[in-house]
Amino acid sequence: MSFVLKDNSSRQLVVIACFIVPLSFGLLAAFGLQQDANWDLRNYHWYNPYAYLGERWGNDIMPAQTPTFYNPILDTPFFFMAQNWPARAFGFAVGCIQGLNFALLYLIAASLFKPMALAQRRITALIIALVGVIGGGNLGLIGTTFHDNVVSLFVLVAIAVVLGQLPSRPYRRQDDRNWLYLLLGGVLVGFGAGLKLPTAVYAVGLCAALLFSAPGVAVGLYRSFVFGIGTLAGLTATAGQWMWFLWANFGNPIFPYFNTFFKSDMGVSESYRDTRFIPEGVLEWVFFPFVIAHNPMQTGETDFRDWRLAVTLSVLLLTSLIVLFRRKQQHKDVAVNHNNARFLILTCAFTYVVWLALFAIYRYAIVLEMLAPLVAVAAIASWPFSIVMRARLATSVLLVVTLTAIPGNWGRVAWGSTFIETQVPHIPNPDKAMVLMFGTEPTSWVIPAFPPAISFVRIQGYGISADERDTGLYRRIQTRIADHHGDFLTLATRDSRALAEPLLAQVGLRLAEQPCLPITSNLAADLELCPVIKKDLLP
Repeated sequence: MSFVLKDNSSRQLVVIACFIVPLSFGLLAAFGLQQDANWDLRNYHWYNPYAYLGERWGNDIMPAQTPTFYNPILDTPFFFMAQNWPARAFGFAVGCIQGLNFALLYLIAASLFKPMALAQRRITALIIALVGVIGGGNLGLIGTTFHDNVVSLFVLVAIAVVLGQLPSRPYRRQDDRNWLYLLLGGVLVGFGAGLKLPTAVYAVGLCAALLFSAPGVAVGLYRSFVFGIGTLAGLTATAGQWMWFLWANFGNPIFPYFNTFFKSDMGVSESYRDTRFIPEGVLEWVFFPFVIAHNPMQTGETDFRDWRLAVTLSVLLLTSLIVLFRRKQQHKDVAVNHNNARFLILTCAFTYVVWLALFAIYRYAIVLEMLAPLVAVAAIASWPFSIVMRARLATSVLLVVTLTAIPGNWGRVAWGSTFIETQVPHIPNPDKAMVLMFGTEPTSWVIPAFPPAISFVRIQGYGISADERDTGLYRRIQTRIADHHGDFLTLATRDSRALAEPLLAQVGLRLAEQPCLPITSNLAADLELCPVIKKDLLP
């Protein structure tokens, strides 16, 4: 493969592409796709920043179920934009931010292909970066508020920083300056982990890769230690205050997760993790990328298709065989920086193993999806074939993973004038009203439309149920209900109404005979507000 562009022309092309691609993602989000209406948005991405800005911890108890306790910092600026901007303008901004992953992938790819001629390296890196951001998972996330491809920016820039300064020789005094870049890389990925805790798997992967890709044990320990210190600093900066709040109020800095370790009496002694997608059995563990390529519902809540993890695993397995049986054969046309490629491959491998053990939820592996084409091409570049053969193989891989990708859809609705449009029934004496919530369907996104004086208390849902009556959190709920002497109502979906009577009976209440009132919203139309008989009027 040869490129006729000169260095100046290729530089201009890079600048244009790094502007056009994020802009195109913004236009796609605002005009090519419908508005985001995903489950998490309706459950906590809209409520949590509202509660954080309004300091509602004294008013509400767990309205967004378990995610009520997630760090609201990342959601807050998006909440502010969505409230004050036209809906499509907000979607455009979100898409542009998510499109910045392209520029960071380009930097990482360019650092791997340094042995190439400058113009050829730039074009190659641009192509790989573009393939990286058009995977089935990432395209499905464009314009959404999941933030997986927003915190990815912190991970990718951390990789770019570390790759750009990673010494290829053993540590000596002249390398003292590199500690600052390792520290900075750790701080950056720590920022992402603090904003969204599942991002911590990349911090683990990077730290392990620094340890095992080093030219010696002492160098590896030094690099991973400095990087780890930076990670803790970044994590503290974005999540320290929130973790302290959870520790002070719930006895667990990541409440309720891993409560088997923290043993907070506010929750039960279990991990609270979603383990539905973690593979079972040795074969499924080993070949999980092929499993999810065949059935994506085994790694998430939506049907999509992307084969790049399976293809990349196949390429790496072939690379291992080639290294094993043709170890001494070298090729003259070196296209990749082997030190950087080894570090990136190890980063992805360690991250993948930790991700698989903890979640196996595809959205949390979106950075691996983005990096997979680069890892595959970097591995092929080390094969002992002619440069023409390697270029053809790499091009074939990129075409396969591009043409077979089908974006996912986590829930979308038609665009309105504003991002969230909700109308709630009139509630007399809102300062004396308490709304009880139950069911596992998301309902908390409508809370900002109610008068702020109303309290919202969940009596059942993910993370709270009658089986947890002995927990401090359930006792707090019972106390709040017992001490309330005003009006009671329920907020739930119509399908959940059958749950109301037994749940209300547990707290000494029952539904009134008056009809329930509908709540209208652009995100869903099945919510209702039902009056409840007050305690002092029960027969």
